Amino acid sequence: EEHISPDDILENKIQNHENLHLSTPPLTSSTENSSPIEDVLFWPKTPERKGKRNSELLPFVVSSKKWKALLQEKANKKAKLQRDKELRKKEREALNANKRKLKEIKQKERNIIKTNKKGSNEK
Repeated sequence: EEHISPDDILENKIQNHENLHLSTPPLTSSTENSSPIEDVLFWPKTPERKGKRNSELLPFVVSSKKWKALLQEKANKKAKLQRDKELRKKEREALNANKRKLKEIKQKERNIIKTNKKGSNEK
């Protein structure tokens, strides 16, 4: 019976370990900066801003002249939009009133023509 010493067992383990590393190629990551674990684990990418949102830079102090001018400008813009809206409404109502008057006049003319035809037919 052959006796195996602990040193032989240890040397055999070391040899097997070295052979294992020589036979398997080292893991290479898909990107240069990532670690091998990032190739295995999936982590969604953080979405990048598209830069479509335009933010308005506001003055810092509420009592500043720029702030008051900004508020005044907003109020003027809102009032102008309201005036334009009212003006369009009045124009639309005037057109509708003219259409109604024309329709009534045409209707009266038709009624007059109908009554004239009836009167001439009866004679």
